[in-house]
Amino acid sequence: MKKLYKSIAIAMLSIVSFTVAAQDTAPEIDNAKPTNLYTSVMAEGELSESGAGMRFSIDKASADGRTMIVGELPVMYDNNTGKVNIENARLRVFHVVNKQYDKVMGTWGASVDVIAPGGTDDMWMISPGVLLGVMAWEKVQFFPIISYQYRSNFKGAVQHGMSFQVVTPIQINDKFFIRATPAIQLPDFRNSGTDISFELGSFVTISNNLQWTTTVTTSQNYGNTVRTGISIFL
Repeated sequence: MKKLYKSIAIAMLSIVSFTVAAQDTAPEIDNAKPTNLYTSVMAEGELSESGAGMRFSIDKASADGRTMIVGELPVMYDNNTGKVNIENARLRVFHVVNKQYDKVMGTWGASVDVIAPGGTDDMWMISPGVLLGVMAWEKVQFFPIISYQYRSNFKGAVQHGMSFQVVTPIQINDKFFIRATPAIQLPDFRNSGTDISFELGSFVTISNNLQWTTTVTTSQNYGNTVRTGISIFL
């Protein structure tokens, strides 16, 4: 466990050093709306009821800002096994079909979310979905997302289900916004069991290309998780 904490500290220091070197080349960012896509790298420390570790991600946006590929890799210490594992790697693709913030419902897009097996898990999850942007007020928007979910091996069986969430960014000022996301999952259409969760994230712009993020998630079935770290926009 001490080695893990040491590795986390080294990773965070390396990222801060890289940030200083990249200050002059980064674009001005406005990522409160999830349909504003940017190229970035992120490292977060994570603490949950099952363990602790680091979560690394790379976001690669297309030149026109309409498509983004996100790769995510968590390295976690498992309280139950006492081992450090590479957990479920994740690949997401987002495409913004239309983006008109001057209209109440002028923004929509699509996504595909793929979670690979990792650690003690041997299940694939594939989840295509669609997104709509509702420009309620200048500083508050709603982005409802509905997705189909396929699970290859949940307790020995294939599952087909769905999820619904509403990403809600609230702009406090030019340097700070929060994002609230209530969500409900129905993992199996054959079963009425659901998982209700709520995520609250705070995003602080520190400099032209550096943002500090803290996210707290509580889930009916999966407990509580806290993540905090930095994003570098390239």
